[in-house]
Amino acid sequence: GLAATAVRRPLPRVSGRLKLPGLAEPVQVLRDRWGVPHIYAASARDLFMAQGYVHAQDRLWQMELQRRTGHGRLAELFGEIALDTDRFVRVMGFARVARREIGTLGDEARQQVEAYVAGVNAYIEQNRKRLPIEFTILRARPELWQPIDVVVWGKMMAQNLARGWITEALRAQLVAAVGPERAAALEPEYLAGHPLTLPRGMRYSRDLAAGALRVAGATSRFIGSGELGQGSNAWVVGGARSASGKPLLANDPHLMLQMPSVWYENHLSGGDYHVTGVSLPGTPGVVIGHNERIAWGITNGENDVQDLFVERFDPADPARYQFRGEWLAAEIVREEIVVKGRAAPHVEEVRITRHGPIISALMPADGSQPPSASGGAPADGQPAANEQLALRWTALEPGQTLDAALMLNRARDWAEFRAALARWTSPTLNFVYADVAGHFGYAFAGHMPLRAQGDGRLPSPGWTGEHEWTGLIPADELPRALDPAEGFVVTANNRIIGDDYPYPMPSEYLPGYRAARITQLIEQTERHDARSFGRIQGDQRSLPGLELAALAGRLPAETPL
Repeated sequence: GLAATAVRRPLPRVSGRLKLPGLAEPVQVLRDRWGVPHIYAASARDLFMAQGYVHAQDRLWQMELQRRTGHGRLAELFGEIALDTDRFVRVMGFARVARREIGTLGDEARQQVEAYVAGVNAYIEQNRKRLPIEFTILRARPELWQPIDVVVWGKMMAQNLARGWITEALRAQLVAAVGPERAAALEPEYLAGHPLTLPRGMRYSRDLAAGALRVAGATSRFIGSGELGQGSNAWVVGGARSASGKPLLANDPHLMLQMPSVWYENHLSGGDYHVTGVSLPGTPGVVIGHNERIAWGITNGENDVQDLFVERFDPADPARYQFRGEWLAAEIVREEIVVKGRAAPHVEEVRITRHGPIISALMPADGSQPPSASGGAPADGQPAANEQLALRWTALEPGQTLDAALMLNRARDWAEFRAALARWTSPTLNFVYADVAGHFGYAFAGHMPLRAQGDGRLPSPGWTGEHEWTGLIPADELPRALDPAEGFVVTANNRIIGDDYPYPMPSEYLPGYRAARITQLIEQTERHDARSFGRIQGDQRSLPGLELAALAGRLPAETPL
């Protein structure tokens, strides 16, 4: 009986009346038979305050876990097992970036975030004695929320969708083991005639970034793996291919399976927001869905927006690093991590160069020094022991993704849709689009760096200044298509541009089998409806599996793929 009471006590009230201090007008929350809340408010401020309250009703522990992850404060609750995750997050500096990003929010986005936070805090204040059972088990109490807690989780979502630096480090280890020519031959779907070119003056060791890679792997129990279960699909057909004569859009984003889900379905109506779809608990608005005029879906762009730079530090002063013949002062940030069961906090001193944080600081837990970046004396004789890896990443710079998402919720046509995406920073995403006027299309969103030299596939020397980022691909020139002649658009983490695209877009695209299969199924049906789209989403035919079976002689050569 006590156990049942402890579990049932924090369940949200879904009927009757509740007082929410700060509301200007009454708000109505109707939950349908699936438990999805439909929130109706007179103003946008009241709407987002209510959304924050409802999110907290259903997902407060999930939200607490997420914000602690983003701030690197898990070890306070879980002890040593979470220390590596906290160290990884503190070195990356997600909270430091989020704190700066708060200052870049537009007035409207700031107001909606503050309203959302007020709703979350109202729930916490009213339910101090009815908190989710996880708080009881861990003897924890949630602190009141701040706007930075909203922004920092967006950085963690970018982390979940970006793995460029890891593949870059592994690629360098492969080059060290077998040489650049054989490493290029082992690249999956590597383009013919594109060798792996080592940046001038660079040599790599087989254990390059070993400590950082180990710690990144250890974080998967809390942050999740960037690989497992991922491979999103999205497609849209125009009116000529739909039974209704209007565009039809589908999306199934494959983020890591977890309980509760990373998504939270809700319907929001208030002020100039009339939107429904899935949201992220801890964040206002809708991420994927539709309003009264447009619909949109997303897949991960798989783009390389992370570069590793080898920095040379002064042997006499580890706070100075070399750049274009001069010694520059690195920023030093002291991060204190409280660890449950320890008398004193763990101290992580983070060095930050012009290229980003030094991830070599993520050394093994025994305190031994990490291996050097190149694993041997460089060409100019500088001691290799003073070389460390810095990470440059678009997500570690303040952006306006939250502004863009809220603008997207209110967009009414293609022009407003693209105006919203022009402010999208990170992660890079493929968007499919449809509207009630009959238009459909595709647009890429996110900051894509332009490199002075090279493609960022291998760690570059940070001291020369030859491999700097020189800017971004202009938002107006990012890939897009409105009402393409094919009558449909498919994106499934596959390559999205051809060789004729005027800007380099290094990416770690996934094989195009899923996109090819979706295309097959679209073309096999003359007029699509929700049922035919459901069959596409449930399709289990594996094109690579059939190819493998044919190669193994288990299928006749004429078997259709």
